[in-house]
Amino acid sequence: MDSLLKNAVRVYTPPQQGRHVRFLGWRTDTTQLAVEWPTKLAKGRYVFRTIEMELPSGKRRPLGENIDIALFSRTSGVPSPNGKWVLSSPLSNPEVTDLTAVTLDGKQKRHWAVDKHKISDSDRWLLVGSKPLWVANGTAWVMLAFQDKKLYALTGSLLGDPLARIIPLGTSNNATGAYSLWPDTITSGHLIESPDGDLIRGVGRVNDYSERLKTRSALFWRWEFRLSQGQRSRRETPFEVPFPKSETVLDIAYSPQSQRLAAFTFAESDRERWSIHTMRLDGSQRLCLGTVTSPYPLEELDWLPSGKKLSFRYDNALWVVPDAPPKQPQIM
Repeated sequence: MDSLLKNAVRVYTPPQQGRHVRFLGWRTDTTQLAVEWPTKLAKGRYVFRTIEMELPSGKRRPLGENIDIALFSRTSGVPSPNGKWVLSSPLSNPEVTDLTAVTLDGKQKRHWAVDKHKISDSDRWLLVGSKPLWVANGTAWVMLAFQDKKLYALTGSLLGDPLARIIPLGTSNNATGAYSLWPDTITSGHLIESPDGDLIRGVGRVNDYSERLKTRSALFWRWEFRLSQGQRSRRETPFEVPFPKSETVLDIAYSPQSQRLAAFTFAESDRERWSIHTMRLDGSQRLCLGTVTSPYPLEELDWLPSGKKLSFRYDNALWVVPDAPPKQPQIM
């Protein structure tokens, strides 16, 4: 058996028929928020329900029902810290740039327009780099975007204007975007809020196609900025993480609880071999949690709330694998 599956536990397998389920995020280490809908129409329409599902038992607790929840059958969602709202993540649908939040009981909805902010008629927003981050105790959100080769923070509030606020962060570079209109050098990242709610930190992985980085290490960046200060507060720090020769990083995830990074990788010499690695926030003490051989990639890497386990999608199922951090305390 592949070493990753030997260490992991299959906690959910989608039903063969009857209904679709899309997970929205972990509520606890044993419960997931999700939206489900039947495979067949009921009275001329699909009925979308939000649920809290215990894993691996599969026991479901209904939270609400509303046709507006259909939004999350097409895009991934980001639950608020209090578990009341779920925010759309347009990264899963590049044609959509506006953001929408819906309460899990389906009774309230908020929408923020982004496309109305234009530098010129020919420019469009590219939302990249990270999922939206809930800030201010779950009453507002922040994410990154590009337009005309420049980087911006987009933010909106449940209590404020329905038009997203745009905060200029300066020209894109290797750390935060491409030199062209399409920001393909940063492919994954996570934003982290500071306790004061103003300082936003991020961790991201950058594509560097030089032979040195492609075969020996991956290039990561840490960056930060203040919402109140914008471009003048932007700071960036690069760091390299050694990986086995010819392994390429596809996705990363950050755990605020344990302050650790995780990464999906695949082997350049064998593109059917996938691995999960974890490491300290500075990239040191990297550990491989296991490898699986498959023509299909691992997907949806995510930390459980405790920061002690990771979940991932494989073979149309949801798996959970424990992290194995060094026993000595981290010095951050």
